[in-house]
Amino acid sequence: MKNLRVKDVARESLYCPNFVPSHTAFMESATKRHDKLKDKVKELLKNKYEVECEDEKEVNLPSGLRGKIDLLCRGKDRDLIVEVKSSYPSRLLLGDAIQLALYAYGYKKSFKDGYQKELDLYLAYRGSDGNPILIKIEEKLKRELEEMAKIIDFSLTNDLSTEKPKVLVLSFLCRFCGKDCPFKPRLTTQGA
Repeated sequence: MKNLRVKDVARESLYCPNFVPSHTAFMESATKRHDKLKDKVKELLKNKYEVECEDEKEVNLPSGLRGKIDLLCRGKDRDLIVEVKSSYPSRLLLGDAIQLALYAYGYKKSFKDGYQKELDLYLAYRGSDGNPILIKIEEKLKRELEEMAKIIDFSLTNDLSTEKPKVLVLSFLCRFCGKDCPFKPRLTTQGA
């Protein structure tokens, strides 16, 4: 524990789905900033793509993992999924893209006859002027992220204890999670 840095503790607690910070003025301010940015993104997309946007669309993955898409914008030929971050683009993390990919995977899985439209994925960040900066996930990266989302969901769904080889995966995310945390050590068929 003595090698742990303050920065590590601060970041890891935010990554843990079972960590809920207490309500503070800071959190309230951050929520307002996020909602304001989300509204700007919604207007921008409605005008550019002629879509109707829904806030906080709940999505369920086959594993039981649930989440809320910040913005789901539906159009005639394509839908857009947008993950809004009220931070600057310089704070972009791989986890942001994985979160977006998991939402997209769950959304596509919700269609009984298969998803039939184009699906665009965007990360939205706050520019220095307070206006949104949209980062579209290109096709090649989108396919790779979709594959990653499938693997994550599969590993949360299936008991891999009977498959070989057995490799124990321990994530740094475990330190702050409760007993139901999906990041607890588990067996996987993939190498270390």
